[in-house]
Amino acid sequence: MFTGIHVENFLSLRSVTIELGKVNIFIGPNASGKSNIAKIFRLLAKHAREGVPVLEGYASLRDLSFNFDPTVSIYIGLGALIRYRKYTYGLEFNKEKYLEQIFARDQLVISYEGGTGVLRTKDGSSHFSLGEAYYYDKVVVNKSILLALPANIEAEIRELASCLRRISVHSFAPDALRLKNSVTEKPFLKYHGEKFGSLSSLPLYREAKRFWANRRNVTEHDSRSRGDYTTYRGSRC
Repeated sequence: MFTGIHVENFLSLRSVTIELGKVNIFIGPNASGKSNIAKIFRLLAKHAREGVPVLEGYASLRDLSFNFDPTVSIYIGLGALIRYRKYTYGLEFNKEKYLEQIFARDQLVISYEGGTGVLRTKDGSSHFSLGEAYYYDKVVVNKSILLALPANIEAEIRELASCLRRISVHSFAPDALRLKNSVTEKPFLKYHGEKFGSLSSLPLYREAKRFWANRRNVTEHDSRSRGDYTTYRGSRC
């Protein structure tokens, strides 16, 4: 479970720390930063899945920086409780590179520099690369260590990486929710609520399929039983 988040220099958030629980509700006036908090989680999820800390709709890091300052570094720190141990995933990035770090009980376990590909663990440092990708302003960087953690890394850190990949963020829009969907489409809920209809009706659709499958099996069984009886009766004549 995620326990808290700290962010610096991200969009309208200069320096913000938020405690997180199982359910979190953000209330405030327009332009107070609620949607920017959601964008933090979108960025983390995309980074964990695809390996680069970029956010759709922002071609330049300047557009993501507080006060549109291209010289600052953006920092995101996300705390998590995994198997009763405290972990923190830290991501710092500027216009040239990014740095990600994982702490276990405030002790650094992994440090990875996306620009140079240098990986540091308690066993020492080495060069590690999973391939390159385009970063902001068409800068090329190495993909995140989250995509393939070293073999000797503890299971809790692998679970942390999995939790980051499973983050799902949505901002429902009425027009998107009203779109027609087919129950046969892949039930993947998009950011503004597209495919909500197919996802919400999926349990009913699956239950109906099971019902008709069971009914068909019963019908076939009855047909075979009647056929056997007819054959038996005919053999007696």
